[in-house]
Amino acid sequence: MKITTKVPLLALAIILAFFFALSSMQYKVMRDALYSTWLNNATETSKGVAKYAAEWLDEKLVIIDMMAHAISGNYSSEQVQRVMDTPLLRDQFVLIFGALEQDGKPLSNTPSWDPGADWDGRKRAWYSQARAADRAVFTPPYNDSATGRLLISAVAKIEDHDTFKGAFGGDIELQTIADIINEVDFNLKGYAFLLDRNGTIISHPDTRLNGKMIDTFFAINTPETSDGFIKTTAEGKEILLKFTPLELKNRETSLMIGVALAPRKIMAETEAFKIIALVLVLAGTLITSLVLYFALNQLLLKPLVALTKSADNISLGELDIKIDGVERTDEIGLMAKAIERMRVSITFAIDKLKKG
Repeated sequence: MKITTKVPLLALAIILAFFFALSSMQYKVMRDALYSTWLNNATETSKGVAKYAAEWLDEKLVIIDMMAHAISGNYSSEQVQRVMDTPLLRDQFVLIFGALEQDGKPLSNTPSWDPGADWDGRKRAWYSQARAADRAVFTPPYNDSATGRLLISAVAKIEDHDTFKGAFGGDIELQTIADIINEVDFNLKGYAFLLDRNGTIISHPDTRLNGKMIDTFFAINTPETSDGFIKTTAEGKEILLKFTPLELKNRETSLMIGVALAPRKIMAETEAFKIIALVLVLAGTLITSLVLYFALNQLLLKPLVALTKSADNISLGELDIKIDGVERTDEIGLMAKAIERMRVSITFAIDKLKKG
């Protein structure tokens, strides 16, 4: 193989290796940065949605607390009904309900609400929950038996100053918050869902999972809060999970927002960059190699071929030729001068022999 072929091929191999190494490093840096950015964005989004949901729910508790205070300051059964009929409660809650300790009969701001003749509010779980709390609290989420709507109730006790008289509360359409949460899809790379601390899925984009435990779909037993994402699987596919609790003002709630991301979908964006980088590497290598080839050909290989031909001609006795390159100051020039001196020396020796 001629040196005119070897040199460009060697240069091509070196350039290709360099560009490939550089591209690989850039790809890794870009991939890690993209991955980290997606996780950070998902974290901030979940915090934002959790904050919005918490503020929305806090507002409902404050309203119930205000109504409880209005009843306690001027207690009577008539005052209880007047407060329950307040337009603000009708605007903010699906239904206002309650019962007094004296008989447990239903109270409501909706005359058509009829839980039945045997209904006794004192036997309901929300009644006991309200009685045990100092301020308004939330019941666990539930689906209304009549409408199937996802509800949660804010309940508080009814007092005559400090004497317990009963309990009341308001139903809240939790589906409003659930819909906002479920609409978060992280650009089709994941989703958010609503659940409680025990792992019961309350609202999931796949409605078949609503009401089921988290371990029926994800390979974890209970939701755990952490700074980072939890690596697990769902239906045999890798999933990243993060749970953000709803933080109410000086109150507790079992509600949480879960975020599920599909790593393969996140990394799919880097595949496009990988292909582009590969094309650019090949194109850059080809262009650089061609430029280097023509540069070597003009500056080194072509002069070397010319000098080699001149040396061959001298060896054949052609001493009246012109040696190209003697004017150059680089290594090619040095070689040309050496051949020129050889030509002159041979010419001088031959002339001397002829005269001798």
